[in-house]
Amino acid sequence: MTTVNILEMDPFSGQQLNPTFWKWLEAYCQAGPTQLIIADMPLIPGHFTRSIAPGYWAAQMYALASTYAGVNWSPPDDPDAAYYYTIRDQIYLWWDGYVEAVLKVMQKAPKTTAIIVVNDKPDMCGARLGPAIQDRLSPVGDRVVLGEVLWDWR
Repeated sequence: MTTVNILEMDPFSGQQLNPTFWKWLEAYCQAGPTQLIIADMPLIPGHFTRSIAPGYWAAQMYALASTYAGVNWSPPDDPDAAYYYTIRDQIYLWWDGYVEAVLKVMQKAPKTTAIIVVNDKPDMCGARLGPAIQDRLSPVGDRVVLGEVLWDWR
């Protein structure tokens, strides 16, 4: 079985998905057993910066995890997080499109498995983001594991 760390590659083109990448990933996964890594936590801020907006990585992770998990958060004093609060819908649609693309690949490639969270660290919010992704991937849930999250950092 081979492993593909999706965020080490180029899954996005601006705020949209990169269709060339997703076509390649689907064919690759259909060719044989593959394990996907969905959320390599330290790689998310780079994609967030290129796709959504630059800013402090901890504010990006908090905004993404809280928004995707449906947590009713309020704009904090941090200027980056306060701005992200105003674009919650945009953040949600961007990340949900990504998770939906993973789901579609897994549905078309039944030998594909996935680990949701790897390399979680303090302030990365894997314990908040991971379960939300896991819920979204429930149609293929028997082939998905949460990974190692820091539960104290929700």
